Amino acid sequence: MGLTLYKKDTSPPSRSVFMTIHALNIPDVKFIDVYLPAGEHLTEEYIKMNPQHTVPLLIDDDFLIWDSKSNLHLLFQMPLLYQGANGFKEEHLGMIDAAYDFMEKFLTAPWLAGDDVTLADICCVSTISSMNEIRPIDKET
Repeated sequence: MGLTLYKKDTSPPSRSVFMTIHALNIPDVKFIDVYLPAGEHLTEEYIKMNPQHTVPLLIDDDFLIWDSKSNLHLLFQMPLLYQGANGFKEEHLGMIDAAYDFMEKFLTAPWLAGDDVTLADICCVSTISSMNEIRPIDKET
């Protein structure tokens, strides 16, 4: 069936999922605009799919995700998981290694943005820890 993304173009969480789909070149995604002022997110049909009645809503067959950060994690894993392979292709694992190398350039201080932990740190750690589940940062363990 493929992916369906319910979105609102002026919603930053929707835009981040939309941009990630394009950055990863995920094909055959159906995009559905949700017109919030008309209450399209409050319809019985939409609330059955997404009890929080928020955008974005990503549907992968019968799997529904309405949390934008979870959407991003799922999308990041899709090129690795859903290309007909039973495991991870070495070339795709190399993409994770490259991401680690890229991230290393930003780790010049204890925190990414300032002197204390911020949402940027939390979001970054959640992404890196997810990648670590697929490809450990420390390859010796």
